[in-house]
Amino acid sequence: MKMAINLKMMLDSLRYTNDSLEYAGIQDSVIDNKIREQFKKHHLVAATKIVAEIFPTIFSAVDDVNNILAPDYKLEVYVKNSADFQASCFPGVDNSISVVLNSGLIQLCSVDELRFVVGHEVGHFLFGHHLYPRVEEMQNQVEKLNILALLRAAEITADRSGFICVKNKENAFKAILKLATGLPDAYIRFDLSAYLRQSKELQNMGGDEYSLLDTHPACCTRMRALLWFDMSEVYYEWVAQGGCAPINSCELNKRVTRDLSLAIGFRLSEINKKEAGQALFWGVLSLFISDGCLSKAEQILLKHNFGESGMNMALDYIREFGPDAVINKFESILQSLRFVDKKTKKVLFENIEQFSKLAGGEISNIESVLKRATQLMNFGNESDR
Repeated sequence: MKMAINLKMMLDSLRYTNDSLEYAGIQDSVIDNKIREQFKKHHLVAATKIVAEIFPTIFSAVDDVNNILAPDYKLEVYVKNSADFQASCFPGVDNSISVVLNSGLIQLCSVDELRFVVGHEVGHFLFGHHLYPRVEEMQNQVEKLNILALLRAAEITADRSGFICVKNKENAFKAILKLATGLPDAYIRFDLSAYLRQSKELQNMGGDEYSLLDTHPACCTRMRALLWFDMSEVYYEWVAQGGCAPINSCELNKRVTRDLSLAIGFRLSEINKKEAGQALFWGVLSLFISDGCLSKAEQILLKHNFGESGMNMALDYIREFGPDAVINKFESILQSLRFVDKKTKKVLFENIEQFSKLAGGEISNIESVLKRATQLMNFGNESDR
């Protein structure tokens, strides 16, 4: 039991700070065993199970990953006849994890590089990434962009899981390069610093805002994130490396976050900031109108904080649609901010709380607005705030 607890703590240390079920406001759920059985039946029909008798070398690599990351699970890996360089992971039947590797990917990678790939996929399962919302289920563009950012963050965590499974860490970098290019060893003279210059070039050009729509970070950004991980106290602890690590876990996550933001030109931060500004305006107006009217003092406060145009827009909206529509508008915008980073939500809520002290009317009405805001922004408890 003690060993299991220690392993869980060690695994938790791998999680990138912007990747978590708690961060996403998602509750863990149970996937029905019938669905798991259906997955397995499909694999048994469409793929070939990797067993020691048929694929001894690959099975040995899979067994290594199983022992490192998930000794309490049974890891079942299948090979699918496909030239695509793809891998996927699914919850298995009972206490198992299912991974599917396309044959094209296996042919591209060395055995140690496959350890990285399989470890990456197992990491997706262990960190609950299969529970994350589907992009196509999002109701508006802001939600969609933030879920995509969450999926990119999940890739950083999964890469760390794969990294600790390789015997030679250079093979983790090579695996990412091969996935980026689709080229085998015959065409590659691996030079880490040369490839990382591509990430720097992208940053110097201001990033690519179209990358906001990607589920994976650019491979050069992922490799840079692993380079920071290799220098971190988290990695030193995992491999029992002596000496003092160049960067601590906090600095590790700061550097990765900055690189991810630079790769998209900080566009998501700008979008979330703008949406949070809209939420603040409608939140303040909801507080002020919670008693059914907008007093002269409250109108002055609106003008002072949001300009005369903001005050006039508030008055026109109330005249046309009524007080209840204001609160509905506020809740609609908060819905779009469900999946933004905690810092943005925390600052927004703190600002709304400050304005709540200036609102007139019944305290119960004001508290009702604040309570609804915490629910819609996925603030489950005081520690979240």
